[in-house]
Amino acid sequence: MKKENQILSNKQLFKDYLDGKLSREEQVVLERELNKNPFYKDALDGYKQKPEAFSQLQSLSGKQSQFTTTNSVYKWGMLLLLLVGVCSIVYIFYPRQEDALIVLNDIAELPKPESDVENKVKAPVPILELSDSVIEISELKDDEEQVDYNRVAQEQENKQTISNVIVDSVENIVQLEKVERPKLSEIKTEKSVDVSTESVPLISLNGLISVNYSKIQSSYTIEKNTFVLTGTPASMENDGYTTNEPSHELVVKKVAYHTYLKDIQFYFRKNKFKKALKGYKEILKQHPSDLNAHFYSALCYYNINQSEKALEHLKVVNEHQYDTFRQEGEWYSVLALLDLNRLEEAKSELQKVINRNDFYYNQAIKLEQELRGQ
Repeated sequence: MKKENQILSNKQLFKDYLDGKLSREEQVVLERELNKNPFYKDALDGYKQKPEAFSQLQSLSGKQSQFTTTNSVYKWGMLLLLLVGVCSIVYIFYPRQEDALIVLNDIAELPKPESDVENKVKAPVPILELSDSVIEISELKDDEEQVDYNRVAQEQENKQTISNVIVDSVENIVQLEKVERPKLSEIKTEKSVDVSTESVPLISLNGLISVNYSKIQSSYTIEKNTFVLTGTPASMENDGYTTNEPSHELVVKKVAYHTYLKDIQFYFRKNKFKKALKGYKEILKQHPSDLNAHFYSALCYYNINQSEKALEHLKVVNEHQYDTFRQEGEWYSVLALLDLNRLEEAKSELQKVINRNDFYYNQAIKLEQELRGQ
């Protein structure tokens, strides 16, 4: 007789165990068997509740043993099938030696992630700028149609508040708030005066409001190509040194961002839009997400009748993480679309400006009425 049947057939063994009549060794042996097989524990619990049913346990044990055996065969069969399936998948998809070289080559060609995302702002899709030669031959709009310095400065002075964005990571914009912008008349134009806000620091450069990236990122600089005069210094000529012919050497120097931008804003202030545009292009080469360069580039392109390019830059302005120029960006997008005779798109953008009910609301209502009358 099997050991399990010996245990289950011994009714007296269960009774003596429950009555505490087993020796210490017998008690240890039985408890070990109870721990090995849960069926014995069930049998013991059943005996406690109904001793007369104990005689049925032997037949139940046989069925349980048969079920356990069948279940084990089933489990082992499924495990074997699973193992075969995994091996097949590994063989098919795991790169062999010749495939591994291809995989490594593909990885080597992928762009490396930026270790330091510029200004915590994701760079926009690069814009293919017009060449300097095309810019030079572009025709300026008539003076009354231009978005010139006087118009921009006046709008910035009259606009008392702007929305700014506080960011805590590259992906997350966590808060929008309204902050006061001082009037330009309160800012001395002969100096670079900071216009600080809680979120985005601003600066007035040649009377034009700009995001002060130098305060956001200390290493935010512009590399500038400069020619320096080389040759024997004049002070050494009388000391017997051979004097070389003066020559020029091209060197790259880093200049402070706000210093470089101030020079470019000077050209915009003088309404020299083509020259200013070349400067903004240089900024965007080195800092593709620079909001100042995108906004003022858009105005320059608009003023030289290149409204398609203006729209590309205004799209960046309108989607930028800093919304310093978003009201202006949406309004000038309407004007650029009208300039391109894209009337339905212009009306759609105009409705957005009206719905925002901000600085350009009255102008937008007036323009909508004019478009209805056409």
